[in-house]
Amino acid sequence: MVMKTKCGLQKYTDRCSDTLTNGTATLAAGSTSTSIVLAIAEDALDETNETVAVALANPINASLGMNIAHTHTITDGDGAPTVANSTLTASPTSVAAYGVTTSTITMQAKDANNNNLSVGGLTVTMSESGSATLFSVTDVGDGTYTATITSNTVESVTVTAVFGGANLTDTADVVCCYTLWHCQHWRSILECV
Repeated sequence: MVMKTKCGLQKYTDRCSDTLTNGTATLAAGSTSTSIVLAIAEDALDETNETVAVALANPINASLGMNIAHTHTITDGDGAPTVANSTLTASPTSVAAYGVTTSTITMQAKDANNNNLSVGGLTVTMSESGSATLFSVTDVGDGTYTATITSNTVESVTVTAVFGGANLTDTADVVCCYTLWHCQHWRSILECV
């Protein structure tokens, strides 16, 4: 027996609405049931659960019974971003203290299961200790947020980040120091320590 299936994925988000294509289910002679396998692609979006509906139609050499439609809920496996697991890093971790070289501060948004999020959309603010200049945060769109920092002062700077009204547990440290050239130029070893 061959039956046509009509499938539809009901996915209502602000991003898209997907539709599955129709297919065919074949039952062996004497069988009363079969399985339809649907591949579900996981994404990193924190969204509501979705449903997939399958209906049997147009039987060949058979008749339809009472249960011709089934709806299955696809539970979203992605978590909301959390400040407890999100990370903050600096690269490089030291820069020359003359206001030209910069360090890039990167926040990676993660969920409660420590998975990297791969979409942007958070409102992230960063702040620094000391007299360094921290430039505005950029949403890269892939779950990371970046800002650059520079300083004219020899100092150790700690950068913190906030989203969703809460501070990240993680911080990033940048050391702003004089270079060897500065030490030779000013002949002051004290400035290089």
